[in-house]
Amino acid sequence: MASEAVSMAANIAQLTGVDALGLITMIVEAAKAARRNKRTCLELARLVEQVGDLLRALQEQTGVTVMERPETSAPLRELQETLRRAHELVESCRRRGSYPRRLFAGKEQGESLREVQSKISIYLQLFPIICHIDGTRLLVRVIADGAAAARSPRPEDEEDEVLMSLTNRPNPQARFEKFSYSQLVHATNDFSLDSQLEQSTLATLYKGKLHGNDVTIKRLSLLTSGQRLPECMSENELFKNEIKILPELQHKNVAKLVGFCTERRERTTVYEFMQNGNFVDELIVAILQAFAGAATARSILDWPTRFRIIEGIAQGLAYLHNYSRVCIIHRDLKPSNILLDSDMNPKISNFELAEMLSSGTDEQKTDNVVGSIGFSAPEYMHKGIFSVKTDVYSFGVMVLEIISGKRWTQPNQTRFHKDLLTWVC
Repeated sequence: MASEAVSMAANIAQLTGVDALGLITMIVEAAKAARRNKRTCLELARLVEQVGDLLRALQEQTGVTVMERPETSAPLRELQETLRRAHELVESCRRRGSYPRRLFAGKEQGESLREVQSKISIYLQLFPIICHIDGTRLLVRVIADGAAAARSPRPEDEEDEVLMSLTNRPNPQARFEKFSYSQLVHATNDFSLDSQLEQSTLATLYKGKLHGNDVTIKRLSLLTSGQRLPECMSENELFKNEIKILPELQHKNVAKLVGFCTERRERTTVYEFMQNGNFVDELIVAILQAFAGAATARSILDWPTRFRIIEGIAQGLAYLHNYSRVCIIHRDLKPSNILLDSDMNPKISNFELAEMLSSGTDEQKTDNVVGSIGFSAPEYMHKGIFSVKTDVYSFGVMVLEIISGKRWTQPNQTRFHKDLLTWVC
């Protein structure tokens, strides 16, 4: 019987977690039947019962694997070895034997029992420390998770941060004004048709006057434009993209941002006013008139003027690609996104679809292909690959329009989309 009990205890000692509780139960039962050192055995049984209560408390902590952690599993394994030794000793106190042998064994067992009892008392002192470590770990994790959640900005928080940086720049001349909705209403006569300059695919442009200066007010209007864009590109995303890119751009051939408005869910930007409108409104119409024999148009759009417009767009693109803080790919370069001032100097505008190339990369790929079909490079339209070449292709199409005096209209795109040179010639 004794050898079977020792064997059983050894087997249980190989187990972890809740199986240790079975070993404790066996110690308590054996202590009740002890023939020698019964008082010591019962005291030991009370100690291991306390150990059992603490083990159960640790295991009831949902989702916490205290037993498996290196800093706690090692002492718990040593505790199990001590329990195994305690069970062997208590079992030996149950066994019968001759009186002299029992007398000698009883003395020896008593010393061993007290030694095991002392070890178990030390382990009992470790349990509060283990619980404290685990509780502290849980608290740290909760705090860290909360801090991470706080650091993960919501889209609206990121937008607010960008807008605040625009109005709080150290250099007063580099700051952008935050206009109220009432200011824009007053500047455009309540966004009247008389003030409207253009209805584009992404926005409506109005002419207004703020602080005595003529300005262009761009009001995003995806819901009424019919423009099909990826779902991830909401008015908020387009607005945030433009105000994140434009303030960093300072070049004579890039449209200048003056301010913005976000009241009443408005996503409106304010720019310097361009007297000659956009490329479509002024330049292309004038070219057609010139080729039709209109003398006034020919005098305005002579070849030096056309060359200056081509050169200005090229310089603006070179700045975006090579000399701005980061490499910017416009992705929607076309005549309606080129504005002309009073001297017919071109300015690249409308950066809501632009992308910034990551540092050290020459090209990137996107699943959200946007832009105008007739002016977008084939590799971008078909594979989503964009680079500086994407804008260069669009620029080339516009140059062909300026030189040839022909419009790259939808019918022409359908007929000559594979051979631009055939269309031009």
